Amino acid sequence: LTRAEAAHAAGSYPEAARLATAAGEAAHRAIVAGEGAKTRDMATRRREEQEAMVKDAVLRVRRAADTLDTLTRRLSPGDLATAGSYADLAESALADSNLDLAVANADRAHGLMDAVERKGADSKEAEAGLVSKAKSLPDTQAFTTSKGVVLRVTGDLFAVGKTELKKSAYPSVAKLAAALLPAAGSYDVVVEGHTDKSGDADTNVRLSKERAGAFAKLLAEYLGAAGSNVTSTGYGAKQLIAGVAPT
Repeated sequence: LTRAEAAHAAGSYPEAARLATAAGEAAHRAIVAGEGAKTRDMATRRREEQEAMVKDAVLRVRRAADTLDTLTRRLSPGDLATAGSYADLAESALADSNLDLAVANADRAHGLMDAVERKGADSKEAEAGLVSKAKSLPDTQAFTTSKGVVLRVTGDLFAVGKTELKKSAYPSVAKLAAALLPAAGSYDVVVEGHTDKSGDADTNVRLSKERAGAFAKLLAEYLGAAGSNVTSTGYGAKQLIAGVAPT
């Protein structure tokens, strides 16, 4: 372009026009080359971002066993296993440079992990609410363990040596069912029976099982449709509970 300007100043108009045209063509080629480089740079960055997303999703699933709390892992073992399988597939596809397949499987793994964590958070909120409600009930202790929420019911529920619930205990069971109702449809409810060490061990086991069964049956009746998740078992004196008077 400088040479074109010089030719024009010297009065060599045809040469100036030729040089100006050549300058324009060179500028156009430069623009095209720059746009091509820009496009390649964007594609490279996009690929790097996708690869990083795949690696992050795989790492997130790999760390789940260590970072997720016991409740969340216990509630979603199937989803966690499936997410692990998707992570394996994503990692394998990435190693084979099949980025589309790697991204697809990483998205599936990532989505499952989101669902698992939401379920865990919702469950913790539900369990906290249940514990709070149960603590207000008479003769009831409530706390959480690795197995879930434990509601320990004491009081004058059975006559000595008997397995039939006293009629006076029915209101307590009804109140317990009301507290359990919001969660009973989503959780398994296990009624566990215990005794003290006095008496024959086999008799104690039978007594605890039959008492737990009687309690579970009435509880299921109060829970209605949600009562299908209620089961029972008895331990006799095999699992003594401190601070609870034997009955």
